[in-house]
Amino acid sequence: MTSPLELLPALRDLDRESLAQLVQARAVPSRGITGLIDLAEWLVDPEQLAEALGRLPWRDVVAMQDREADAMTQARALLLTNHDGELLPEVARLLEELRAADGGPAHAGDPENDAVQRQLDASAAEQSFTALQLSAELLHRVDTGQIASRNDRRGVRMAGVDVRRLAASLEARHESISALSSLAIRAGVMVERGDSLALTQAGRDWLLASMPERWHTLATSWLTSVTAHERALLLTGTPSAAQLESAHALGVIAEHPDSGTALSSIGALVLDGDVDAARDLLTELFPHAVDQVYFQADGAVIAPGPLVPQIDEQLRARAEIEQSGIATRFRVTRQSLTRALAAGDSPDALREAFDAMSIGGIPQPIDYLIRDVAEHYGEIRVRPHDDPFARGCRVLADDPKLLDALEVDRSLAALGLRRHGQHELSARVHPEGVYHSLLDAKIPVAAEHVDGSPWRIDLPRTAVAAAPTLSPSQERLVDTLLDDVEREEARDGEEAWLRRQLDRARRDKRVVRVDVNMGRDIRSLELIPTSVTGPRFRGRDLEADVERTIPFSALTGVHDTDD
Repeated sequence: MTSPLELLPALRDLDRESLAQLVQARAVPSRGITGLIDLAEWLVDPEQLAEALGRLPWRDVVAMQDREADAMTQARALLLTNHDGELLPEVARLLEELRAADGGPAHAGDPENDAVQRQLDASAAEQSFTALQLSAELLHRVDTGQIASRNDRRGVRMAGVDVRRLAASLEARHESISALSSLAIRAGVMVERGDSLALTQAGRDWLLASMPERWHTLATSWLTSVTAHERALLLTGTPSAAQLESAHALGVIAEHPDSGTALSSIGALVLDGDVDAARDLLTELFPHAVDQVYFQADGAVIAPGPLVPQIDEQLRARAEIEQSGIATRFRVTRQSLTRALAAGDSPDALREAFDAMSIGGIPQPIDYLIRDVAEHYGEIRVRPHDDPFARGCRVLADDPKLLDALEVDRSLAALGLRRHGQHELSARVHPEGVYHSLLDAKIPVAAEHVDGSPWRIDLPRTAVAAAPTLSPSQERLVDTLLDDVEREEARDGEEAWLRRQLDRARRDKRVVRVDVNMGRDIRSLELIPTSVTGPRFRGRDLEADVERTIPFSALTGVHDTDD
């Protein structure tokens, strides 16, 4: 077993950031660790080494065993190496065991039957395509609504109440919603911001990427969570409960016509680490994307196939989505056109965008609706009070009759609208609430800042992924380990370690063998320690049946009598 003393020099050299990363990555317990000696002993404990390596992604295990440069840098950061930068003997042995148990090279479900294999792969591609469409809907819901997050020992995930609500809304299983949202969080396309989830710039880029590229992003991230043990289960088509939904959503496993769940060709490539080749295979199997749609006179917009992402995003910005899937359905409404104008579109820009994506041109009713909404847009305006501490907001109109109609509209009673001059109403609700209430009432309202300049209330906000933070107990542990007094005590690490071994033997009333430097030679004594304080320790010599006092400066080793 590696001596904890071998890790002490490396531990002493760690700065706060590196030590914090070590505490997080190795899941160092906050209790029972009072100094660097304790930490070193915990880090080299065989059970802790086995647990740490067992949590490593399979790809990292392979790279570490092959001594790849990046993997060895990771190993040094995890204190899995000695002072020469070589893997600890126990680590090298455990890596070999993990490689031996990872299931070996991947093979698809039925390579001997081409027809069955093609059917299996087609099923995998269909599963994956459906999951990607559902993932895109989840990201849009996160971007346009308040989706709560939960952060616990399992990490950041979507709150259960929103998982169930979105599952009902999107007609999906809540297990699928939970798995896909976790995939998106792991891939960094959405993150926790406060108590809710929000898209990152990577998430916005993901929504504009092709379906194969979307899959590649999620699959690459997912593979970093697959351990050697989980890989072995996936190869046999019996994934762990934690991996089942994600593996199914990514097409790694699919329904075999004869034998239930089996590994697809896509899955075999992924589990061998070749995500690029798997993406290329899916590119051939995915449905062909279209870039034009049918506009109908009633405002309906129908896509004859899966939309090119850019066209999908353009339509979402100008129309309401009614049905997602292979043939997505939108509808152009007063509200959607009002939002488009608020976002900066002009009537001409709307017509040009619709005309470019339309198969048969823009129907006259939609053209008329664009003109009508544009003519009335801004007749009613919502603006904050000049006093930033004032409650509610102002509702303005050049035509007093428009405000008269709002005053008597019972559906708007909750806004608390009160007359405040000929061209103004006051509301007791904040501007965002008034704006959306009027918009839902099909009133072409505009939002303004205090100075009258346009205010885009619905402007999506992009979150920035934050570095993982330490828990309060981990912060205290890092502070303890960095304490100057502790560092001072740990400088003579060998003596501290010998003291610890002797003190344990004293408490357990256990016999130990000590090596004492007698000047010319080393003498071994078997004794039971009775006192371990000051510069000397005392112990009962069993052979001579006397109590001996030995200075720590003469002590060279302490061993269990079983060694």
